[in-house]
Amino acid sequence: MLTYHYDLARDGVQGNETVLTPAKIKPTGSFGKVGAIMGLQGQIYGQPLYVSGLNSVSSKGNVVLVATQQDYVYAFDADTYSKIWGNLYLPAGEKSLTSGSGGNISCADITPNQGITSTPVIDPRTTFNANPTIYFTTSSIDSSDNFHQRLHAVDVTSGAELYGGPVEITTPAGSSVPFSAALQLQRSSLTLTYDSSNNPQIYMSWGSNCDLGKYHGWVMKYTVTQGQLSTTPAAYFVTTPTGKQGGIWGAGAGLAADNSVNGNLYIAAGNGTIDGVANFGESVLKLSSTLNLVDWYTPNNAMCLNGIKADAPNCPGNEDLGSGGTVLFNVPGGVPEMASVGKEGEIYVNYQANLGHLDPAAPNQNYAAPATCTTGPLGGSPNNIAQCFQGIVTAGPDVGGGYGTLALWNNTMYLAGAGDTLRAYQLSSTNVGTFNTTGAAATSPSHFPFPGASPVVSWNGTSTSTGIVWVLQTSGYQFGNPAVLQAYTAVPNAGVLQSLYSTGSTGPVAVKFVVPTVANGKVFIAGQGTNGTEGRLYVYGLCPCTGPTLKSASPSTGSTTGGTPVSLTGTNFQTGATVSFGGAPASNVTVISSTQITANAPAHAVGAVNVTVTNPDQQSATIPNGFTFVATITFVQVQSSTPTSATSVAVPYSYAQAAGDLNVVVVGWNDTVSTISSVTDSAGNVYHPAAAMLRGTGLSQAIYYATKIVGGANTVTVTFNQAAKFVDIRILEYSGVSTLDVNCGAAGNSTTSSCGPVSTSSANELIFAAATVATVNTGPGPGFTARIITKADGDIAEDEIVNTIGPYTATAPLSPAGQWVMQMATFK
Repeated sequence: MLTYHYDLARDGVQGNETVLTPAKIKPTGSFGKVGAIMGLQGQIYGQPLYVSGLNSVSSKGNVVLVATQQDYVYAFDADTYSKIWGNLYLPAGEKSLTSGSGGNISCADITPNQGITSTPVIDPRTTFNANPTIYFTTSSIDSSDNFHQRLHAVDVTSGAELYGGPVEITTPAGSSVPFSAALQLQRSSLTLTYDSSNNPQIYMSWGSNCDLGKYHGWVMKYTVTQGQLSTTPAAYFVTTPTGKQGGIWGAGAGLAADNSVNGNLYIAAGNGTIDGVANFGESVLKLSSTLNLVDWYTPNNAMCLNGIKADAPNCPGNEDLGSGGTVLFNVPGGVPEMASVGKEGEIYVNYQANLGHLDPAAPNQNYAAPATCTTGPLGGSPNNIAQCFQGIVTAGPDVGGGYGTLALWNNTMYLAGAGDTLRAYQLSSTNVGTFNTTGAAATSPSHFPFPGASPVVSWNGTSTSTGIVWVLQTSGYQFGNPAVLQAYTAVPNAGVLQSLYSTGSTGPVAVKFVVPTVANGKVFIAGQGTNGTEGRLYVYGLCPCTGPTLKSASPSTGSTTGGTPVSLTGTNFQTGATVSFGGAPASNVTVISSTQITANAPAHAVGAVNVTVTNPDQQSATIPNGFTFVATITFVQVQSSTPTSATSVAVPYSYAQAAGDLNVVVVGWNDTVSTISSVTDSAGNVYHPAAAMLRGTGLSQAIYYATKIVGGANTVTVTFNQAAKFVDIRILEYSGVSTLDVNCGAAGNSTTSSCGPVSTSSANELIFAAATVATVNTGPGPGFTARIITKADGDIAEDEIVNTIGPYTATAPLSPAGQWVMQMATFK
């Protein structure tokens, strides 16, 4: 889907949809939201574009692109929804326009920003670049309050500017009418054709912001020749060069073209000066590829549509013909035709070869509906058109009428006018080139509020039974409500377009005039977030669409510094799922299967937090308080004392202690008669056994600890019941832990002291071990860090800080072999 409404005819037909069929999407639970891309910079007003065959940048070669009102363009993998690139396309010192009271533009029709409003266009050919090219226009303002509009040519795989672009859009040479970047709104989608040498021709058109100022309808053509984007328009056309207004906007529709090589262009102009000579407001126009006027049609009630005769009861004003786009189609057994619809709700069907000029038929008295027109075969009266009829039944100014583009498929016209239901009119089998005015209709919803919708049709290209009409209801844009995607059978049954599916409230917040994009089994819907400045792209497809469940997170604790590997189990995990802990995103998220995800916890403050898995469709599951962040475990300091004999030993810490830390005291001595009477300190902390006194052969050891200590200078004192021999006191301070978990102790005679294994209960723990030996410890055991080996006695204190639950064993080599006592205590 490289251009608005699928093709240059603007018929809205996706003729190669082999996945989505009525039979597949109708059963409850078979179709739904399967992805969501959020957090984009600016609302999305244009139709998403879709390119296949880009295997170098996407998982299956499929890329979806969107442009935003803050002048960003993004490319995403259309199957995994991961971002390929996203860039801001403004020079330094410029910003997208603001609108409304106090804004750069007083009109708040598009609010709060105005940047890229129109749907871009993609050139799939690689004549001048190795990859396809996307063209789009930006609007901005600089620090001196100068307005700018620019045309960009960008590589779809990288986002890099091409062909010497961008180029500033200014008044074309030779134009007597100045082009105003401040007044002219480039809302209509871009159109791309080629010249006879296969050089791209990019057409863009302009209307206004809320009819403010002296604006005109503009069309300009830029070209790419020898790999360079033209710096000035190669051609231009103004709808009202000696008058005013005549804007071209069509609710975002693009100019229709009857050929991809130097094709003629078909447009509908809105309210404006009408004289049939130079000024063509309220008219359908046919322009050559060089933007010369070839033909035109003006309805006989054009003055009424303009509101000039607003005193007439049926001319309330602002019923312009240009509110809808033009559609080209072929008639079996007939000649090529085109159709358009405006705010009046009247459908005009013209011959492409002869649009009809000013309709000579007399309008009804007081311009009463329905409108009249001169009809007849092509080649009869030069004013003949094929047909006009009231296609939107409840049409009315600004409430009813046509704001969008018709769809033409299987000799059937589809439209969803404002205030009316979805309708389908089939070409007559007896009166060739006209539509039966008694059409089929949908029954749900009963009507589409303003602004109605632009239907699109998907089918597999061979069987009409696969046809689906897709309609996006965007009336919620006025109230911050979601866009609603509706799907219907494209082939009526007993005069009814049967409802197949409705998204309900699952869509993004609506943006008016947005058109859905159907491609490769998915429907892409552009919109906005709830704050009005965020762009969103939601994806719908065949299910499974059931949300995930989350059963467990293991381990359930981790460091506040982040990085703890966590395994999540549950169901219905989708590729591209994200994980958050307390709202903070996890890193290294890997969806191993639909039931398992691994991720690294982020950094977070101390405390229990929710763990949430969110699938690309934004369905999520949470374990309340499923993970607890604990303080980072850190070794702070160590000191020792090794008297040969003592009944009391005082050991001062070298540095002032931090309040809340953990003190660990190892008491070793070389006899089995003495016992410890007390362990105290000058700060008044209370000590408890972490590992009770253990006797070996001629050796004894015990480990004590004090938790949540008092800060400041401190001295630990160990008192024995009698003089102990070769005392070895080791005192240590740690932060980030406070609770004793498990311990062990052992004694032996060998070259390695050992204790354990013990199983910890938390992932984030301090494994502390100490050995008192008859010979000398030569270093720590595997995985441990030696904090001290006392010089006089060769006794060790070692630790290991772990972040996984497990059985742990402490060891320490000694030389030569000899007697030892080893103890371990773990803290969390």
